[in-house]
Amino acid sequence: MAGDSLMDFFYDLEKPTIAKVKALFRWGYPKAIRTHVDMLDFRYGPARRNADKPFEEIVALIDKRSAGFFRVIHREKDLYTLEKGPVLEVGIRDIMVGDVEYFIFMFLPIELKDKLLAKYEFCQL
Repeated sequence: MAGDSLMDFFYDLEKPTIAKVKALFRWGYPKAIRTHVDMLDFRYGPARRNADKPFEEIVALIDKRSAGFFRVIHREKDLYTLEKGPVLEVGIRDIMVGDVEYFIFMFLPIELKDKLLAKYEFCQL
């Protein structure tokens, strides 16, 4: 892979709000190549596992704290499947219910990048 450019570009909301983060996940969900929702519950060990709640229920739990752990990443390679070609990774963590932490990772086609960045007012980090 010598000579391959695998630079990632990170984006954050210019004016982050809980409502914008939730709206973005709801907008992107039907357009996603794939969405992965998982949880970390140390009662079952230190590894993440599939979430015990559906996507929409977890999105509803996003609060000010978890919204601070929200990012959009333009990845030149999809790290989950190692497919060639860029993808947009939309992720959030720190969605807490008691001692259980939930995570959402949504992968969008790169063709949606300009629309997403304009619609939700992002800046590059």
